[in-house]
Amino acid sequence: MLQSSLQGRDFYMNKYLFIIIFCLGFNSWAQNEDLALTVERDDIVAIRKLIISQKITVDEKVRNEEPIIVTAARAGAEKITQYLIALNVKLNALNAYRESALMMAVFFADSENSNSHEIHDRIAKALVEAGANLENELWWTPLTYAAHAGRQEMVEYLIAKGALINGPLVNNITPVNTPLMMATMEGHYSVAHYLLIKGANPHIKNKNGDTAYSFAEKYNEKKILKDLKCAMELAPNESFLQKCTDSVTL
Repeated sequence: MLQSSLQGRDFYMNKYLFIIIFCLGFNSWAQNEDLALTVERDDIVAIRKLIISQKITVDEKVRNEEPIIVTAARAGAEKITQYLIALNVKLNALNAYRESALMMAVFFADSENSNSHEIHDRIAKALVEAGANLENELWWTPLTYAAHAGRQEMVEYLIAKGALINGPLVNNITPVNTPLMMATMEGHYSVAHYLLIKGANPHIKNKNGDTAYSFAEKYNEKKILKDLKCAMELAPNESFLQKCTDSVTL
């Protein structure tokens, strides 16, 4: 009888413990979700109060354990991004997908129903000027994301700032698709053309053996295919700009 009573008590204690843990976890999730929404609204007043009162830190994690600076950059929360930069936020903190704030800024548009990128462009430039990394340790880079999104201005800006035009390479093989590959796959002709002018290597293969040329064939990007064919036939002393373009494009 005593053993039965003890077992019953243990059952209820475990049940209550589970409920307590669940409630604590739910409250934590709800707080993170509220914080994420506050960031996405670019509510600088609320964020400033939270940081000054030390309820959150400048490097706080929000939804899905994402660094607050990454969430702000994705959402185009310019005021909050600038405020965090001023407080020496960890600019190169990554989310679970190894994406940085700069990668978010050069990829997303200012709204779901708009092709405008003015706010995100300003955020990206502010991050770079503050010291954000242009590379990402054998992974997708800000330049790759900009090329994938067809963000011509950002592609030009990142290259001018020193971004590796072919991305990370190991024995001339890329562990992830190069910016040129991504621009080709997405049909961004002007971006692919510009990358080739700036020296993108069309011969590079990814770990599956694909090249920008094979992607152009796969996705039937005939205009890009023509450029790639010319680029792949260049002699060592020939440049893409001189040999493969009808007009000078810088």
